[in-house]
Amino acid sequence: MFWSLHGGTSTIDTLLASEDGFTLEQLLEEDDLLQECKSQNDKLLDFIVESDNMSKLIDYIIDMPSETDSEARRFKFPYVASEVLCCDLQSIRDVMFSQAQLMEKVLSILQQDPPLAPVLVGYMSKVVVALFKGSPEAFCAFFNSVWAESSPEAPLALPKIMDRLMLHLGSDAVLQMLLVRSRLCAHCLT
Repeated sequence: MFWSLHGGTSTIDTLLASEDGFTLEQLLEEDDLLQECKSQNDKLLDFIVESDNMSKLIDYIIDMPSETDSEARRFKFPYVASEVLCCDLQSIRDVMFSQAQLMEKVLSILQQDPPLAPVLVGYMSKVVVALFKGSPEAFCAFFNSVWAESSPEAPLALPKIMDRLMLHLGSDAVLQMLLVRSRLCAHCLT
């Protein structure tokens, strides 16, 4: 039966316990990665929330792969990375909101000239919306703090973000971001 099939350790646990070490890419290849994240596997989450690994996950959702990259790099890694970043996990939100450079990196895709790659901007938008929905108070506090302390030329400054969002208004994902921003303003003002 079903229960007898799942009695052993997961492939993720085996990989995490490997004496030879492992890479983020090996984890992204595993079919049960998302399930292990959602079940809050402590060893896995400790590995994922390391700054270098969070940065790599963000790279996968904002950097266009080249034609010479592997199929996994072009298709699987960006999708799985976005799903991991969108998991409703406090540890991921804590890292994103405590390290402004990570949120700056997520939004850096908006610095590109139009038109944006629809899939990548969709992944970025999905991550931002998930962060807002997962913890609207922390999201508001993060951006209120950044906006209060930043100069108008800072990458996360409100005028700069709004200019970039308006530049990419033709993207459905950017429209989603504007809806979140309007909710953010309404939520932060109440």
